Amino acid sequence: MMNPKISVIIPVYNVENYLEETLNNITNQTFFENTEVLLVDDGSTDNSGHIVDKYASDYDNIYAFHKVNEGQCVARNFALSHVKGEYIHFMDSDDLIKYDAYEKLYAFAKKGNYDVVTFNYLRFDEEKTWKVANQQDVFDEFDGDIENTNLSEFKELCWDMTNCNKIVKKELLDTKNISYHHKNILYEDNLLWIEIYFNAERIGILKEYLYFWRYRNDLTSTTQTYDLDLGNKLFEMVYLVNEFLKENITDKSILYKKYEKLLTINLYFFIVAIQSYPKEHQESLLENAYDMANVVPSDIYTNLNTYFQVLYMMVNNKDWDALLRFLSYNFKRNPKLPEDFDEKYIEKLHFNRDSYSEKLESTAKNVSLEDDNIVIEFENFVPYNQEDNFNSVNFKLLKNSKEYLLDSKYIKGNKLYISVPLLGIGENKIISICDYNDIIKKSFMQSEVSEAFDYENYEITIKKGFAENLILIKREKDDTNLIIENVDLIDNKLFFKGTVNKRLESILMIDYLGILKFLYPLNYLSENEIAFEINCDDLFRVPIKKWELTSYEKFNKINISQKYEFFKDNHLISIKNHKSKIFIEITLNKTSEENNKNTNSIKIENRTYF
Repeated sequence: MMNPKISVIIPVYNVENYLEETLNNITNQTFFENTEVLLVDDGSTDNSGHIVDKYASDYDNIYAFHKVNEGQCVARNFALSHVKGEYIHFMDSDDLIKYDAYEKLYAFAKKGNYDVVTFNYLRFDEEKTWKVANQQDVFDEFDGDIENTNLSEFKELCWDMTNCNKIVKKELLDTKNISYHHKNILYEDNLLWIEIYFNAERIGILKEYLYFWRYRNDLTSTTQTYDLDLGNKLFEMVYLVNEFLKENITDKSILYKKYEKLLTINLYFFIVAIQSYPKEHQESLLENAYDMANVVPSDIYTNLNTYFQVLYMMVNNKDWDALLRFLSYNFKRNPKLPEDFDEKYIEKLHFNRDSYSEKLESTAKNVSLEDDNIVIEFENFVPYNQEDNFNSVNFKLLKNSKEYLLDSKYIKGNKLYISVPLLGIGENKIISICDYNDIIKKSFMQSEVSEAFDYENYEITIKKGFAENLILIKREKDDTNLIIENVDLIDNKLFFKGTVNKRLESILMIDYLGILKFLYPLNYLSENEIAFEINCDDLFRVPIKKWELTSYEKFNKINISQKYEFFKDNHLISIKNHKSKIFIEITLNKTSEENNKNTNSIKIENRTYF
């Protein structure tokens, strides 16, 4: 490919279960013809290398490289020497990106001539999506996009060190000679992106969620592998970042933000992980933590909340027994130390003060229908909050882009009562508002429940939506029934045939999280016989591949006469009834997965390594 707009670099190592899904996600991008993809097989021992070769053979703008295993840093640097794109995106081999992300990112980048564009992302697993805490400190600090900024103007960028949610201009990397560290270190993105942000003159920030970072239950955690060199790997990153900061940055507020992330995220997670190691190894790892903590300038600690001040006071005192005991308590929920705890630590703690900077967490624990009301049993709390009650609790109902105040008359104890007529047709959300010591805290209510109720001529669906936010969906019903009587999979399309007793113009397919919607027109074969088709590529465009077939129009039910199952590209497509709608779910076909594993030892012998 001569002049790609975006180069996507993907290091690949033993991800045969996810790689095809990721690559299909990229090939279905609206901007794919302007994109080159560099796949670096880093010495995989499963079928990943052959998947890489297959896609490189099928697409002229996908390139396959095979090398001995040296880790992600080396693999990415290897790819950097081959890129031709104007902008570069570093993607992980098991993640997903929104289907129009590259088109949006490139247009935004060119409009502002940005060196870097950073954008919002969510973590996801098979059931849900959720925000990453440190990303909230970047993207929740403003409304809308930021069209031009830099590290000096927007210091919260120090929290935004993740590889996957940025595109960077190749010219910047080339002129400033920026690349990953020459060998693999822990949290290597901290070093790379502070250097990029420091050198970038123009940075654009998109608030839209465009990237989905997979949480894999099959991954072995750091603590389970008992990597005894873990502390040394992390220390090298801490040392290198500290050297860069000392040599290049004098702005105290930038230094504080960067060190704060190091102490409250990277080093803190390492210290927490030590608890799971065998006792005979804990002290040596804690000594690593001591060495890293002492790299940080001492005046930085006074800016931390008192929980972290005490934690690092214990580290600096090498008071390991007290530290491990301190870590065992859930102070966010119950901010009280035992009376027999060392007085020098107790006197330093001010949990009530710590809670001022924390965000409100609001969750729906249970939902029911009582008479004319949707009743939501809720829990609101602020981490480190020692108060039993907030000064006041209110809610706002967000419907049709308008807010409706739900004050104390709607609240009884820990239950919120919303009359069904008050709900807007379509999606409704709830904003929780709490007055805590004269500080107003707001948050979207999140959900732990999924329910559906019939009320007169309405169906009310309550579920967990985007970023776990609670969604209440109200739709009108009539006596229209559409029944699917046959489904066929032909090539890359699902063909549906059925009957309807009243005329509907179209079928709406909406994903589980409400990220994407597709509208398919109904083709009438006769007065009551209908047909429509769905391109299977549409089904793969979201991180959680669960869909509902419903309608914008009034109906009673849209159902299917029996369950259908089809196998496609190592996946199982299931189509079945789901309340008054049809449910489509795509899961990995385990049988195909096992077949891949059984052929690995034969195929791997034919690879060429650099």
